[in-house]
Amino acid sequence: MLLTTKVIFVIFVIVFLSTIFVFSKVEDDSAIEQRVFSKLSPVKRKLVSSLFNSFKKVLNDPLHSKTFNEQALQRIVNERLGKDFETKSAKQDSLGASPFVNWMERFVSEDSNVGNIPLRLLAIPGTHDSFTHEITATSRLSPDAEDNLREIYKIKWIPRSVLGQIIARWSKAQQRGALGQLQDGIRYFDIRVCRDNTTSDVNEMFKTCHGLYSSRISTILDDVSTFSSVVASKEVIILDFNHFYAMNSDFHSKLRDLIISKLGREVLLSTKQFSVQSTLNDIWRTNQRIMVIYHDSPTVSSTDGSFWYGSTIDNFWPNVQNLLNLQSFSVSKLADRSSSTLFVTQGVLTPDSSMIAKGFLNRPSSLMDLADSVTPAVLNWIAQKLLDINKFNIIITDWYNRFDYVSAIVNINKAKRI
Repeated sequence: MLLTTKVIFVIFVIVFLSTIFVFSKVEDDSAIEQRVFSKLSPVKRKLVSSLFNSFKKVLNDPLHSKTFNEQALQRIVNERLGKDFETKSAKQDSLGASPFVNWMERFVSEDSNVGNIPLRLLAIPGTHDSFTHEITATSRLSPDAEDNLREIYKIKWIPRSVLGQIIARWSKAQQRGALGQLQDGIRYFDIRVCRDNTTSDVNEMFKTCHGLYSSRISTILDDVSTFSSVVASKEVIILDFNHFYAMNSDFHSKLRDLIISKLGREVLLSTKQFSVQSTLNDIWRTNQRIMVIYHDSPTVSSTDGSFWYGSTIDNFWPNVQNLLNLQSFSVSKLADRSSSTLFVTQGVLTPDSSMIAKGFLNRPSSLMDLADSVTPAVLNWIAQKLLDINKFNIIITDWYNRFDYVSAIVNINKAKRI
């Protein structure tokens, strides 16, 4: 979910109004509304007025302070958005025991049918905006951020810590990093790449992003390689590099070389040997384990079959804000899916300006909150077989580790009849 212009405007209004109330004593409500809103369009004036009235109801204690107090503003934001967010979202990437650390190998040993399911039909748990776990309130804006957001960041009187906290809550989609997710049984990764132009070091310049910079691609690749070679050598992993920002052909070449050098060409699934119709049993006859899907055709053409074209996979963005529409979209797309590609079901809602505005006073106030309502519903649809399990392939969601997500998805494979 990229922050749209309308969403960015709401974030600005929230921080702006907070600052007004903390900055000075409010002597006359109508006078403030006249000064602040006079230059706004009617639509924006209505939205800001609504937020203004909400603020008057909930922001009581700083109203009589004549001196700016950033701590007071930070406390308000914490109270409105949930002060335990940072604790809940702390990085947790130990390599402890997990029942799904080698689920592919274990499931085939328990049910031989699983080993004969084509990749395009294997039920695979994945994550949405997979490596955004390192986003914090102090993360820098990344190249995929909207220009309007960059302009807001330039306004010196808006506390960066408060603005950063609000944006981070709607940008951070995962809690665990690559090793943690792999250990938990995640096998598909949705990767958005931004080039950091502050460095020329190839190990530092490529990072994951979602409005804000998150993790180094080089570190992610190291973790994937470690897991595949040391922890669970039979697991098949899909890395889907599907969005690129601040990239040109030279940087694509550098990223291509980084991926191959870190993972090793010998472990990359080759398009010359395999297709989406291949099974785990087929793949296990070789040492190849990692499928790299790369959505830049010239780069793929230069790898002699080591990378897979973006057309290998269908991944439709629902862009809806309620569960009823998400269910309808998911059922429809799955029913009509291609028989010659991998297929991703997105178990996510997309926050809009209204949701983010309401989130300052109520839940959801972050992608974590949103996932708390969406993921259980999606898992329930699967349990009730509202989604055709025999066509079901890859699913992605946010903050997966707050639920029994992996277990629910991988066990679909034992019910498939191919």
